[in-house]
This record gives sequence, C-alpha cells and structure tokens, in this order.
Amino acid sequence: MTKAGLGEQTILVAIQKARSTAFDTSPQALVALKNAGVSDAVINAILASGDKRQVQQDDATNGSAKVANQDSGVHRKAASATKQVSAPVGNFTLWFDPAKWTMRKDAAKGELTFTNNGRNLYARMITEGIGIPKETLPGVALINAQQVDPNAKLVSQQKRMVNGHEVLVLQMDVTSAQIPFRFYGYYYGGTSGTIQLVTYTTPQLFERNYAALTDFLDGLVISDQPLPPPPPGSGNGGASGTAVLPVNDKAEVRYDRAKWREAKSGEPGRFRFRHLKGDAYALIIAERIAVDPDALPEIAIHNARKADPDAHITLKEKRTVNGVDVCFLKFEAVVSGVPLTYYGYYYAGGAGTIQILTYTGQSLVQEYEADMLEFLNGFHVNP
Repeated sequence: MTKAGLGEQTILVAIQKARSTAFDTSPQALVALKNAGVSDAVINAILASGDKRQVQQDDATNGSAKVANQDSGVHRKAASATKQVSAPVGNFTLWFDPAKWTMRKDAAKGELTFTNNGRNLYARMITEGIGIPKETLPGVALINAQQVDPNAKLVSQQKRMVNGHEVLVLQMDVTSAQIPFRFYGYYYGGTSGTIQLVTYTTPQLFERNYAALTDFLDGLVISDQPLPPPPPGSGNGGASGTAVLPVNDKAEVRYDRAKWREAKSGEPGRFRFRHLKGDAYALIIAERIAVDPDALPEIAIHNARKADPDAHITLKEKRTVNGVDVCFLKFEAVVSGVPLTYYGYYYAGGAGTIQILTYTGQSLVQEYEADMLEFLNGFHVNP
C-alpha cells in the first residue's frame, strides 16, 4: 500500500478495520518494511494487529495462573510447557509450550531461536562453556547488545528464583534498523557454563505480553552448581576481581574483571578489552624485539596518524610502574568522526616492546579516567 502511494492514515484505518490479518512480523520482515519506507506508525499497527488474536483466549485460559505466578514471586515452569530441549552447551534445559512457540536451531552460531505462534514475540538461547560470574553478567549482556546498537542501555536488573536456582533478570532497550526493541532475559553462570535466555519484542508489545514472556523464561531448568568463590590470595594482592593476562613469557597485565572484559582479537600479540559499561576500550600490542625507548613516542604518534593525520600528543612523561620504566603518553585523535582521548604506557626492554593503550570519547574522559589509569598500572614485567 505504501508503494501504491496510499497515505499513512489510510493504511492505518485499513489495518484497524481488517477482520483478519496474517502479516509477516519477523525481525527480518520489519527491517525490510522500514527499508521500503513504511512509517513507524504503520509498522506498530501491523504488530498490534497480530497481538490481538490471542489476548482474549490467553486471558480466559491462563490469566489467573499467570497472575499468581508473577505476583507470588514463585517462578516455576508452566504446566503447558511440555516440550523439552537441552542447551547446546552446559547443564541447562528449557521447557516450553509447543502450541505457542516454534523452535529453530542455528547450527552455525550454536544457538536456539524461538518464535511465538500468533504474536510478535521472539526469543534466543545463547550458551558458552565458560562460567561467567554473576557480578560481570550485566556488563557482558550489555556488550552483546551494543554489538547491535551502540546506544543500547540497561533499564532493569534484579535477581529471581526460577525452578530452584537464582538467575539474573535483565531488561535492555535496543534499536535495530531504527526499530526499537525491549530485551528481557534470564542470565546465569555456573560450573557447566553460562546461559543467556533472552526474549524480545517492541516496547509496546512487551508491556502487553510481559506475562507470556515470563512464562516462557520460567521454563529454564538449571542442573549444575553455582560458581565457587575465588580462592583467597588469587590474582593481585588477593583481590577477588583481579585477572592476569600473560602478554608474553616475561610480562603480564593484571586487570579488574569486574570492569574489563577481553574481546577476541585474532591477531598474534594483540589483546583487546572493552569496559563493561561499554564506552571505554583497551589495546595491548606486544612484540619480541625491543626498540630504542626514546623512539617510542614517535612510533606511537605515527601509528595514531594512520587513523587521523591530525592526531597529536597532549602530554608526555616518564613513569615508573611496578618497578619498570615506561613512557606515558596522552594524545587525541578523531577516528571515524568520533573525537577520542588515548592514555598509553609504552615499554621497551628485556620483555620486548609493549604498548598498552586505553581510550574513550573525549566527553567521557572524566567518567573513565580512573579505570583507564588503573588498567595501565596493572602492567608488570617478571624478574
């Protein structure tokens, strides 16, 4: 109708008065509509039309049970959740209602995806073999969401007992192809791995379908044990949040894993990190050959000017960190149109040449400066 030249109001009236509708409302279809020039108002009307079909039936058959489950604080799998599927990784099982949800396996990604039959509700199960402490799960989840939308934000966080195990409950607002979505999921890390069971739909449909989404999430059954606390004296000075990254056989960086998460680099001698709040980053470059220490500032700014010819150093000084002499540089550059501030330690000696960079947006330096300097100060060279 949009391509035929009909006005937005005319299309809205047609959708509202239609006796039956069967729109394709998958995320891919919504993106295609947006790219074709369909307005947000029309897309929301399409979504709302599909949602009306089961509301009265669900309220009549399941309404009282859902209210009891939500208000009592007791979260157990529903009696209608009769189909069982094991997670690709870890001792996790999901029970769901096959009359309401259709499952699909994504072999390439090792994920399970779900689509609600008759509503515009979706879900995804993501598992990995490493148990992530619950303290860092919100940051991990936010990083994953920001791969879709750099402006994704965490709007709600709480703990909940589900089928006898405590899980983390997160809600996030994410925009994809200019279409807003509300992500609502259960997160857990244990001895057999980590699971993220996440539902998502538009904010308007989320409000009307909160009970249905919660019923789906409540089908999660966890069979492993919680992660043990870190042993006393582990890491740096016994700090339970400290992790150690061996840069090479002679040097390491100790960092707070409650603040930073390592990202896959795929490049030998390069290590990348992202702050769990999502807006600060770190990069470590290690080479076995030691260069002249006096040449380090020139090398650093030369590398920076590959991204921004106008990059410039604003502060340069020598420092001693954990008994090791380093060159500290602060410089500014504009990368992909974003003004950035870099803090870096540069080392050349018996452990080779090591560059440790932290950076964030120039407007965010005050917020992240302490954490960036703390990361730099975790540099150690072994005797």
